[in-house]
Amino acid sequence: MLTNLTQREDDILNGQSNIDFTLRYYTDAAFTNEILTPTAYQNTNASETIYVQMENVNSLGECIAETSFDLEVLPLPIVTLVVNLRQCDDDTDGFSVFNLREVYAELSINHQNETITFHESLLEAESGNSPITNETVYTNETVSTDKVWARVESANGCHRTAEVNLIVSTTQIPLTFTREFFACDDAINGTNTDGISAFDFSSVTTEIEAIFPIGQQLVINYYRNQADALAEENPITDISNYRNMGYPNSQDIYIRVDSLLDNDCLGLGEHITLTVETVPVANPVSIAEQCDADGDGMYPFDTSTIESDLLQGQTNVTITYTDTMGNPLPSPLPNPFLTGTQDITVRVTNSLSLDPNGACFAETTLSFRVQAAAVANAIPDFIACDDDTDGVFSFDTSTVEATLLNGQTGMDVTYTDAMGNPLPSPLPNPFTTATQTITVRVTNQLSSACFDETTINFIVNEVPIANTIDDDFVCDDTSNDGEEFFTFSDYDSQILGSQSPTTFEFFYFDNSADAMDINAIPLADSYLVNSLSTIVHARIQNRNNPNCFARTSFQLGVNVLPIAATPTDFDVCDDDSNDGEELFSLGDKDIEVLDGLSPNDFDVKYYLSIDDAIQDENQISDDFTNTETPQTIYVRLENVISPDCYTTTQFDIYVREQPVLLMDALWPICEGETVDVIADAGYDHYSWSNGEMTQIITVDAPQRLTVRVWNDYGNLICETEKTITVTQSNIASIDTVDWTQSQNSITIEVTGNGDYEYSIDGIIYQDSNTFNNLLLDEYTVYVRDKLGCGTVSETVYLLGAPKFFTPNGDGNNDTWQIINGFVEPSNTIRIFDRYGKLLKQLSPTDIGWDGTFNGNMLPTNDYWFTVERQNGRTYTGHFTLKR
Repeated sequence: MLTNLTQREDDILNGQSNIDFTLRYYTDAAFTNEILTPTAYQNTNASETIYVQMENVNSLGECIAETSFDLEVLPLPIVTLVVNLRQCDDDTDGFSVFNLREVYAELSINHQNETITFHESLLEAESGNSPITNETVYTNETVSTDKVWARVESANGCHRTAEVNLIVSTTQIPLTFTREFFACDDAINGTNTDGISAFDFSSVTTEIEAIFPIGQQLVINYYRNQADALAEENPITDISNYRNMGYPNSQDIYIRVDSLLDNDCLGLGEHITLTVETVPVANPVSIAEQCDADGDGMYPFDTSTIESDLLQGQTNVTITYTDTMGNPLPSPLPNPFLTGTQDITVRVTNSLSLDPNGACFAETTLSFRVQAAAVANAIPDFIACDDDTDGVFSFDTSTVEATLLNGQTGMDVTYTDAMGNPLPSPLPNPFTTATQTITVRVTNQLSSACFDETTINFIVNEVPIANTIDDDFVCDDTSNDGEEFFTFSDYDSQILGSQSPTTFEFFYFDNSADAMDINAIPLADSYLVNSLSTIVHARIQNRNNPNCFARTSFQLGVNVLPIAATPTDFDVCDDDSNDGEELFSLGDKDIEVLDGLSPNDFDVKYYLSIDDAIQDENQISDDFTNTETPQTIYVRLENVISPDCYTTTQFDIYVREQPVLLMDALWPICEGETVDVIADAGYDHYSWSNGEMTQIITVDAPQRLTVRVWNDYGNLICETEKTITVTQSNIASIDTVDWTQSQNSITIEVTGNGDYEYSIDGIIYQDSNTFNNLLLDEYTVYVRDKLGCGTVSETVYLLGAPKFFTPNGDGNNDTWQIINGFVEPSNTIRIFDRYGKLLKQLSPTDIGWDGTFNGNMLPTNDYWFTVERQNGRTYTGHFTLKR
């Protein structure tokens, strides 16, 4: 075939320009046989090697590179260009479903090694686009005939196309041809109610063949559904033993007839119907064996429920009965049905069956059994008290079986306990057991259905425990007449303890003999006691057996009820802490509470709440510190012999406020003025040593005074006193106002006997007489008497020394002088070098030092100075001369 070899040019150049290089193609490796027309090269072999020479167009044949590539021509698939696919019309509308894969073999004999797709246009087939996806169920798009294209592609990717004509033909099987088959539901799948059975419809094949001309070669297949028939997939392989799996109860079978010569569809349709008929259920009926009460061997059986038990709701069935000899019996059976022992066969038949070969049915057997009767005679109860509290007793059973059978023979006797467990037969003697009811069965040895049962009650009555009853001594009422009524039932729970009240009952007696006699009359529930102590005897007995009892005794008595007198309140003054708390001896109130009663017979106790006093809980000690004021103390007065005999009372604790004078001890007075001396407020009375009786008094001269204050609480006076001093104060005199170079501070020195405060602005005052970190400026200092006796002021200047100067003639910092020094013109200023040599003496009014000595400029260095102030103080410091 012709091939354009230059298609590989881009691969050979690999990005290099085709302008700069020339490519030549050869058929031999020696590059002697050049291919002159590489764009239309005709190969001579299916596989060849092409050799390429690449030359730089400017190299005059010197710059050459060589390479090669293989040329292989692959074969196209061999296909039949036009094939026909015929399908029977399933409903005479001209449309049907095609399985396009049926033409694989007609399209190509090598189709198993090729890929075949179908398309609705030739263009799509050539390009391989839009393949038909439903190849096995494709429906033609035009009536009766249609066309699709097949693309057959080899493993090497080479392909050819073919035309597939789709033809819809009319079935030749008459629509009136129908066959029905019936079968009973079988149990091969484990149940005969699943609607599945086996069918043999192989006879239909001969009938289908008779429809077509004799000798015509046919292919007849049967399918489970229309889709399989149209696609010719999954044919039924065994039509003589077909099971309708997946199609319970009823299924239509599709017949397809094709020509053996060209696979044309000759017939298609649902012509066979399979029906699975219901098999009735003959449910087993259990008929209880009956005992022959009169010995005639017959029994009238109740048959009223036999058919309902047999059918259990089934309908559309018939029932027939036959006896052991095969003779028919009435249906339904008579009720009652008088018979001896025999087996009857019952058949239940589907009454709606259409199967010409016979209806579906099921059978079961009714068994009637008549046996001799048995009698279990009653046994009296065995009753005993538990003699050792272990809950069991050994009973004498020697006469049990003789009483039970009363002369019967041929009987088996069995015993079971209350839990249904078997017991030995006959029962052991003695028979040791707890309380239980034993079931006894007497059974005819010939038939277990003939039996009778009775029960034997073995009763072991529990012997109670008489728990201790606490002695009960009650308090007399306020009459103290020595008599009180007691209720015996109040003590039942004590004698009972944890035992069951439904098992035991209780009685009370005034003597031991009656308590032992089960026939004695007990005391009434309400019982009058009129002594300090009397003995009562209590009996607890089993409600079911009064002979099972126990006894105990206890004492009852009436004690004196003490009457607690109400004591007086505690009323005291607090100490100076005024915390409202004081230590009290509560026992001091015992005598008042007893009010003449003997402390040997009665106890006095104290509590913080009435509930605690009543419950006798959280008693407080005699040494008691109150926690609030007033605080109520509750008192319990109780009988020593019987603490439950008590009464309560109460009294209050009052801790009164102790006056405390917090007023100043020192009261200053300005010269020539007066001062109001003020005592603490809030007290009932005031008394001063100068005779004044008010809270506030006016004093005009220094002196010592004592004031006494008190509160009157009726029967209690709480008081205190304090001595104070009135001292004279006057205005201050400013002696000196000093300054320091290091902190830029001002210190004010004053004289006077007042308490002073200081300010440098007349607004904000402070206790300290020194002000630090100030600017070098003029200030007015103020001194004020704190008691308001007057304020003095004085103007001062804060002097300062520059840290450096630069005498270079530029007009800035050319000389050194004390700042603000002019305000003290009498000061003397001296300047020294580091060795103490005097270099210059200045007056505060001089222009300052220019950094020379004897007309010579001194070098850059640190220099020292002294200032002798006109107040006599001397200050020193240093500064730097910079050149």
